[in-house]
Amino acid sequence: MGVAINRKAFVIALVLALVPSTFLQAQQQGGKGPRYNPATVVTLTGTVENVTQQTTSGRWSGTHLSLKTDDGIIDVHLGPTRFLKDQGLTVTAGQKIEVTGSKIKYQNTDALIARTVKVGEKTFELRDEQGYPKWSRNQWN
Repeated sequence: MGVAINRKAFVIALVLALVPSTFLQAQQQGGKGPRYNPATVVTLTGTVENVTQQTTSGRWSGTHLSLKTDDGIIDVHLGPTRFLKDQGLTVTAGQKIEVTGSKIKYQNTDALIARTVKVGEKTFELRDEQGYPKWSRNQWN
């Protein structure tokens, strides 16, 4: 009987230990897609080529932009369109901006998951240094 209780306690402890890590990972990924990696953070400056909104599974719209840098064009994943609007972040083609974020491979091409975006003199923080989204878990507003 003692062994059965110890096994049960072990399984419960293991599940409880893994849940926070799994939750954070899902939040960093938005549930699916690429992961933010603090080890691959870079800062890029360039000109916005275009801005698009992409809908994921019919749930929410995310804003992406193509940033033309000295090294070429890179797809920048900003975040939920509604969150960006609420923060007052608007980006249009032709603007010069600075983006700091995690450089990743997404659909076999280089992309950047934005942590901060500097437009003019104003800097918008979209994620914390570990990549945790500001729109998650009541951090919004």
